[in-house]
Amino acid sequence: MGGFIDAVCSFVEWIGDTICSVVNWFYQVLDEVSNIVKIFMFGIEDTVKRADNPRTFGECAAIRKERKELDKQSKEREKSLTKSDRDKLDDLLPMN
Repeated sequence: MGGFIDAVCSFVEWIGDTICSVVNWFYQVLDEVSNIVKIFMFGIEDTVKRADNPRTFGECAAIRKERKELDKQSKEREKSLTKSDRDKLDDLLPMN
């Protein structure tokens, strides 16, 4: 019985380690994307200032840019997925 418990504990620990590595990786991607968005926002500073509603305009611009960059990241990684995994991903999280 001890062998079974050890196997279950090892499996649960492996799952936890895997989830942590994915979360850590995602934070790195978000940091990279955030830097791209910051540079973009500084580049459009004058446009934002001249908008009718600068705050909302800036927020929308930042969100769109971040979405675009995250979409690029997703498409790049999806290239390495099998058709089966892409289908599962589309079932789990449809793009539209």
